[in-house]
Amino acid sequence: MFCWDKKAPGAWYGLEFPPTIDALEADGPAWLTQALHRAGTLEKTNSVTKFVKLERLPLSGKHCAGGAGAKAFLTVEYEHPDPSLHTELFVKLPWGMGSGTVDEGHNQKWRIIISSMGDSDSQ
Repeated sequence: MFCWDKKAPGAWYGLEFPPTIDALEADGPAWLTQALHRAGTLEKTNSVTKFVKLERLPLSGKHCAGGAGAKAFLTVEYEHPDPSLHTELFVKLPWGMGSGTVDEGHNQKWRIIISSMGDSDSQ
């Protein structure tokens, strides 16, 4: 059984994936650098040096960015800035199935409702 509360290796690159936005923030630039290197998006001679800003998107209401999971905007800095690299990134993680709070990215009931009925906020 898959546990949404813990890191697990991704299907494509085998890199342990942070299950929540809090976990992504804790893993920080080193994890994102490793992920971008494995995907071939970032040259091995470059790295993400800083999370400048992590803006979590609302989980409900008219400014909610959908209900399929926790989302955020992430602004990053690179060791070697390059105009071909985006510094404004979009983060989307699936809802966790664990016992944590919605703010932590866990919401089994919400996940089931969204999966079967669409956006229950109708926003």
